[in-house]
Amino acid sequence: MNMLEKGICIVILLTCIISIHSVHGRNLHRYKRQNFSNKAWACSFVTCINGGKKVDTDTQCYCNCTDEYTGESCAIKIADITTLGVNATTGTTTTLRPESERICDGFECKHGRCNVDEGRYTCDCDKGYIGSRCHKKCLKDCVHGGCSTNGIDETCFCEYTWTGDFCDEKIPEVSNAWVWYTVGGCVGAVLVLFVVFIVLIYWMWKRREIIAMKIVHFFQPMEDSDGMLFDAFISYKSHPDDEEFVLKTLLPKLEKEMKFKLCLHFRDFVVGETIANNILWAVQNSRRTVLVISPNYLGSEFARFEYQTAQVETLRLRQRIIPIMFQDVQSKTDEMDRTLKNILETITYIKWSPETNEKENSKFWKRLVLSLPKRSDMEGSSKNAKTPIVSVISTKNDPYYSSVQLPSHKKMDTLEAEWTNKIGMFDVNA
Repeated sequence: MNMLEKGICIVILLTCIISIHSVHGRNLHRYKRQNFSNKAWACSFVTCINGGKKVDTDTQCYCNCTDEYTGESCAIKIADITTLGVNATTGTTTTLRPESERICDGFECKHGRCNVDEGRYTCDCDKGYIGSRCHKKCLKDCVHGGCSTNGIDETCFCEYTWTGDFCDEKIPEVSNAWVWYTVGGCVGAVLVLFVVFIVLIYWMWKRREIIAMKIVHFFQPMEDSDGMLFDAFISYKSHPDDEEFVLKTLLPKLEKEMKFKLCLHFRDFVVGETIANNILWAVQNSRRTVLVISPNYLGSEFARFEYQTAQVETLRLRQRIIPIMFQDVQSKTDEMDRTLKNILETITYIKWSPETNEKENSKFWKRLVLSLPKRSDMEGSSKNAKTPIVSVISTKNDPYYSSVQLPSHKKMDTLEAEWTNKIGMFDVNA
């Protein structure tokens, strides 16, 4: 199983965990909402008299009575309890209270105490009796609730935190910790997914995986309005093999077919200017520097100055380097200077495969195009690019570049030797 498949499995697993947490959270929320509704309903019936204070907490709602009174509404005077007859079996009162307690302006509570509050008459029933006037007997002992009867059957209606036939079973409290667990789990899962996604994309991008390069390219801004003259400067050794690859493979494909604007030293360098200044001008006016690396490239002083200059521009975040491994140089690492070694160690190169290998050849072009600047239109960034100051050799004739007359390799080698002998190697990293 490769890294991509493992990443997909992790994403699916975390998605399932988040779904389970969400369903559990909704169920708990529904239960707590219903529980809160029952509590509010129960508290609406609690009325405290005779100096009692109503207490409403997260778990219960009750009356805190003074020392002289008791009962759910603080309606029963403790001193009067001893004066009432109580049935030892049923616990109900067997005698009536005095009329002064039972009757208020003609409103009678048969087995209870009459109360007047702002012209409203209510009854506090003695144990074993219910009803608006305490006239119905209901003997069921409801520990945390009230008795109700239809004349035949007796049932208990419980306080909001109690349940059971006799309201003696405590409803388990739902801790608020589930909220934090759920939120924390979801946030953690999202963060893990995000980190895994970023790491996976970065790892794939570093390996030049096409799918990762497409994602990065999609979010990449357009680069054809930054004032640069060229999309890419091609750095290569003027050797028959390297030159043939650049002129017959890279140049027609990128410039004619895909409309990228390339900078080539034989065509675009300014006549009469020093080679060092031309190289600096080419690198600084190109969005990318493409290095065509081969054993011949390692011994070129021109190429060395070009990739050292490009590295400086890369460190300044003004462009990027695209190494193309045209021919294998792994066996010649001793001949590389530290700058080129650093480039190959930190930047994944694109390996050129023979054209007979169509699959690898197709991947090469996809990777190369996705590494080049992103254009705002299908015509390519060269449509709006400025014209170079001097074009040494005309390339207008067709077939493409067939009329290009290149300087001989011997002449280029002579120029390179003369330049090296005169000024030495200008190491921009020194």
